[in-house]
Amino acid sequence: MNCPLYKDYTRECLGETEVHPTNITKIILDFCSSNKHKECPFYKMLIVKENICKHIQKCPAFAKFQDGAFHAFVETSNKYCTSENHAECERYKLKEKGNEVPTWLHPDGKHIKE
Repeated sequence: MNCPLYKDYTRECLGETEVHPTNITKIILDFCSSNKHKECPFYKMLIVKENICKHIQKCPAFAKFQDGAFHAFVETSNKYCTSENHAECERYKLKEKGNEVPTWLHPDGKHIKE
């Protein structure tokens, strides 16, 4: 079963989000054209809408994923951004306290390569 946002070889999710991967590869296509789409952070953000971090649209950690690391992006997003666990994200905690969030901060508190 294909993702409902994957129509006529077009990923409609990309028009609905501020996150735009720079290079769509077969790895991402595999998610779009299979049941894996249910794990896709874009699908969850736009269709499921449950347990989604309220800062996800503006989060640089979400927006700057690298296409070649899509599986790692999915894993991190599902662990933090698109799960009930999003309140455990170090970025979320800082934002909720009104603090500035460093662009290099990974949801688990580690340094993201820029």
